[in-house]
Amino acid sequence: MACGHIAESVARLRHSGEFLLRLTPNQHSEIALQAAEQDMSLNELAASRVLAHA
Repeated sequence: MACGHIAESVARLRHSGEFLLRLTPNQHSEIALQAAEQDMSLNELAASRVLAHA
């Protein structure tokens, strides 16, 4: 299966742990406010949301 081959190839790659996400200034402000309200860093909130939908 082609998808399985692609997933295996991606799994073998070395990942840096860094992931660049581009947002509009308004989106950035909104998620920064949400992070502050939850006493989390912006990175912690973004990572938790990405992983929740993985």
